[in-house]
Amino acid sequence: MRVKNACHIHGLAAGVAKGEIEVDGDVGDYTAMLICTREQKERGESGPKIVINGNAGNYLADGAWAGEVIVKGSVGYGAGIYAYGGTIVIYEDTGDALAHLLKGATIIVKGNAGGNIGLYMVGGTIIIVGNAGKAVGEW
Repeated sequence: MRVKNACHIHGLAAGVAKGEIEVDGDVGDYTAMLICTREQKERGESGPKIVINGNAGNYLADGAWAGEVIVKGSVGYGAGIYAYGGTIVIYEDTGDALAHLLKGATIIVKGNAGGNIGLYMVGGTIIIVGNAGKAVGEW
């Protein structure tokens, strides 16, 4: 599915379990929230692929279980919070609170990340190619 002009839509692709969604332009908050389910992850299902050709608001992929979320721009506050699995790739910068309470996802930021990264992280991987803000992995 292809979506255009979604900058004021919050919760776009929330709860999606499979398939591919490509968005041309920016998206609002809570995009790709709760994608896939624990049962799907336990069965080894790959989950959806969501590509955003623009920027994303706050709380991208919050609570994701599986799948791929690719943002070809920047992301706001709280990307990947409570992400249990899957892969999140951010081509540019991300705001504060990246990967709080990360449970098992892989998050790759090709730009810079704000402060307070990985707070209470218990699993998963965070890769930041640019600069990381203050308080990385603090409890």
